[in-house]
Amino acid sequence: MSLALCLIMKNEEEFLDNVFRNCFADAIYVLDTGSTDKSIQIAQKYTTNIYSKPFNNDFSAMRNYLLEQVEEDWIIFLDADELLLKADWNTIRQYIERNCDDSKIGGYRFLRYNFFGTGGWYSDSMVKLFRNHCGFKYYKKATEKIEPSIKCEGFCVDDIPVTLNHLGHMRSFKERQRKNEKYIQIMNEQILNNPKETLAKSYLAIIQRNAGKLKLAKKNAQEAAEANPNSEIAQLFLGYIFRSENDIHRSKDQFQKVLIINPRNTRALNSLGITELCCGNFEVARELFKKAFEISPLCIHIYINIGLTYFFSENYFQALSFFKHVLEINPYFGIATTQGILEMDFYKSHYYETIPNYWGLRTYITICEKELENDGFYFFYK
Repeated sequence: MSLALCLIMKNEEEFLDNVFRNCFADAIYVLDTGSTDKSIQIAQKYTTNIYSKPFNNDFSAMRNYLLEQVEEDWIIFLDADELLLKADWNTIRQYIERNCDDSKIGGYRFLRYNFFGTGGWYSDSMVKLFRNHCGFKYYKKATEKIEPSIKCEGFCVDDIPVTLNHLGHMRSFKERQRKNEKYIQIMNEQILNNPKETLAKSYLAIIQRNAGKLKLAKKNAQEAAEANPNSEIAQLFLGYIFRSENDIHRSKDQFQKVLIINPRNTRALNSLGITELCCGNFEVARELFKKAFEISPLCIHIYINIGLTYFFSENYFQALSFFKHVLEINPYFGIATTQGILEMDFYKSHYYETIPNYWGLRTYITICEKELENDGFYFFYK
């Protein structure tokens, strides 16, 4: 089974070498939407399948154009600032070879971690790997998805134990805000053209929150939640907005609503655990985190939150064991940049799937080691 990497880019010279150098696909297809830096020259070192097309405010149209160029059996569609570990490329190969004759599986969802320069993160999941099928198309101008078309063609979508590391939020605050404003513009156009798609307001609310527009975010999130009372996404995202307002009680109520709809919603369990952690209820929080991890063992970030329950209980030995295990599984959790730490971004803590004033994993590891050293335990631990 052959595999193609597809990628859309514009002024991504900072990330491209890492993406292409670590790529284990049989072919690479690139669509450039107007780069003025060295992106095209870098891409030319790795592939001749380079196309140019001006961006038309429709991400799905861009992606679908590139899909039409692909000849390989399977496609992995990444952003220019998304990276996979080598072991995950091996897993992808194993899965498409193992399931080459299984006509039921049309695509696979990846767990994706979105990292900030502070070491903070949030996670999501999306279909990134799928068969090359003429009926598989992206839809929606923003928050574009291919999963609905895969299912419409009679295929199913499954999860794959692969973690994608997204470094886009490690860009400067100015660049992040510019992208947020662009997404808000496109999302508003999308909602105007499809007013019945009320769930889209949940996604718009999250982007508005990220841009610091909390009043608008709250309004849209509440409207989406009222229109979609049984939607896990709508209720969860409203909980995120309440948490951004530091409204612990209302956010807690929202996360509990999600768990009534689906008791196995990992993000709701983790979020509920964070509210308990922020209230100092460490044992309650720990049990919620453990339950979330039992359901989704690939979500290694939950170990950081478990570690924080021990850290704030001054059990540094236990905390350190959880923190170090995370770094062993995914070293990207240890990344922090000077720019990320020093820049004035009052909104970034709204994103985090951990405590708002998170300091970065290596900082907590250093503190634990120092405390254990002072107590005479660190030598034993090592």
